[in-house]
Amino acid sequence: MNSTYIVALIILFSAYVCLLVGITIKRGRKNISSVEVLAPGRSPTVVPEIVSELPKAKLELEIELSKDADTGLYRAVTNIKNPDPGEHYSFAFYLLADRKQIDVRWHEHSPTFEFMFPDGRAKIEIVAFVKNENGDTFTEKKEIKRID
Repeated sequence: MNSTYIVALIILFSAYVCLLVGITIKRGRKNISSVEVLAPGRSPTVVPEIVSELPKAKLELEIELSKDADTGLYRAVTNIKNPDPGEHYSFAFYLLADRKQIDVRWHEHSPTFEFMFPDGRAKIEIVAFVKNENGDTFTEKKEIKRID
């Protein structure tokens, strides 16, 4: 057999294999999560996962409350107890009175939210939202009392 015939045979065989075997790649946000190899007459075979990044741990949040004696403004600060090194976060807040939203601060880079304490309400709560660069959101809720 001459070399041209062998090359042509290899190309035809490769094309035939490509037609018989399909590869489906399922993607997560940034990583390939699994690969299924499909062939005629066979059930899908799952190839071990390819992971380039470990999943993010749940953030532990704490809300600290203080009051400015001069202005009377309350200040809620969200502290992340277990931040990921190098990660940037954005912070948002809800102020709830009797479980109804009365004030909102949309996502910003500042972990501080200032507000006037609402009068005549039975239950006041702060809900803090922290979003990481992947878009994962973590929340913490704290009931607050008037500081004299």
